[in-house]
Formats: sequence, C-alpha cells, structure tokens
Amino acid sequence: MKIFYLFLLFPLLSTSQVLGEKYINADSLVTTTISFENSKFKKSSGLMLAHGGHISQGKYIMKNDTIILEYIPYKVEKSKYEILSKSDSVRPEFGKNKKFDSKTVSISFSLFDTNNELVRNPYLILKSENKVIGSINPIGTNQFNYISSENSIEEIEIMKIGYEPVEIPLENFRGFISDVKVTFKLADPDTYNTDKKIEKYLWNKNDDVLQLLNDSSKSTIYKRVTNNN
Repeated sequence: MKIFYLFLLFPLLSTSQVLGEKYINADSLVTTTISFENSKFKKSSGLMLAHGGHISQGKYIMKNDTIILEYIPYKVEKSKYEILSKSDSVRPEFGKNKKFDSKTVSISFSLFDTNNELVRNPYLILKSENKVIGSINPIGTNQFNYISSENSIEEIEIMKIGYEPVEIPLENFRGFISDVKVTFKLADPDTYNTDKKIEKYLWNKNDDVLQLLNDSSKSTIYKRVTNNN
C-alpha cells in the first residue's frame, strides 16, 4: 500500500512544477494576460469594457525560478501613400506649359484598399502645427484633385470610416503637380508592440504566480488562470 500511495503522489508533485498556460493581472482598471505555449508568449492589455487592447508577442526562457520574456516587435502595416509622378511644369489641361507657382500644391489622388479595391467618399482634414484648421469632403469617387496656395496648411489627413487615416506633409509638394496613390488599411481596434525589450518575472511555484521583477515596487502579480475560472 505504501508503494501505491507514493505512485499517486509523484505525478501531483510533478504537475505542480509546470508553468501554466495563462496568467492574469487585474488589480487596476487595466487587465493584462500573459499566455505561454511552445516557448512563445503572447501578452495583451486593455481597459475593462473597452474595445481593443495592446498586444505583444515574443519568446520566453526559464532559468530556475525566473521567467524571461524576450519581446519580438510586430511588423505593423499602416495606411500609406505613394508618389506616382511629380512635375514642376503645368500640364496641358492646366493651360500653358510654364513653371508652377512655388507656393502652390496640386495633387491628384487615387484611393484604394489593400486589395486594390476602390475607396470612395473620403474626408480631408487640413492641419497647421498639428491643429485642425478645416476640412473638405470630396464626393462620390475614389479620385479627386487637391489644389491650394495657402501656406498655412502644412499637412492634410485623408480619412475614411473603417480605415486607418493617412497623413501627408505638404512641404515637399509645393511648386509641383503630383499624382499620389493612397492605400488604406482596415482600422484595427488593437495596437501592437513594435519595441524590442526584455522583462523578467519571478515564478512562485508554491502559489503559482508571476511577479514582475522590472517593477521597482515588485507589486505587479500575475495569477494563474485555471480551466475552472
């Protein structure tokens, strides 16, 4: 009988030393979870009842009671613009072939999504010193012209509901007639980590909790999430 009891006790002792699949910190309005699988981790943080959160990824290694997270930056795609052509001479449709005014911006825009489908009805936000000073609403098409000689407009932001906006500084477009293709990326409620960094956690095996060592107060504790939670 003694051998039988030892046989039952051994697997219990072994499984208590296995790092859990998920740990959570919910001591404030922000809830953060860390998931572990196959030497990789995923970390997500977000406000309670809010849409979207901050997502991180990477690999982890264990050294005795220390869990080391090595963050791998996400390659985040954003909406972007591409200059297809740029000329300082007036096109035939504008009249005589002469040098364009050095203050004037003339851009012919065409708008697409990442699948090269047309995107129509954008909003143009006019900015100066990072402040909004006006807006324009081109109607019904994915192509439109923007022409202005107003020096106070330093940047335009092209927006479309459901997509990430595109910001275009105008300084390099002054004195030129340009063709620009804008490619919109669908909006994502989440943000993604783009930095390389390392975090260390002390793994308390008895209580099965993780304590963030990078925190000077050592008060950030992650509790294991079980299947019953």
